Amino acid sequence: MRIDRFSAGMLLGAALIFAGVLLTQAGYDAFFLVAGGVAALATTAVRRWQRGNEPEKDERTNKIRAFGLAYSWLVS
Repeated sequence: MRIDRFSAGMLLGAALIFAGVLLTQAGYDAFFLVAGGVAALATTAVRRWQRGNEPEKDERTNKIRAFGLAYSWLVS
């Protein structure tokens, strides 16, 4: 069974929030897990909202990624 990226991101966010709340209730300082879960949920939702059903990778994104990598190597 294969899970798509949207479902995986939502599951990751929900799991982080759930673990953070449980650990906070147990007395640990685990607010960073809740914050990470909210960030994962928000990132997943925004990516789905912006892209819709378009492919995640095409020739244009490959070119942008290649130029970004080359320029980051040049600058650093």
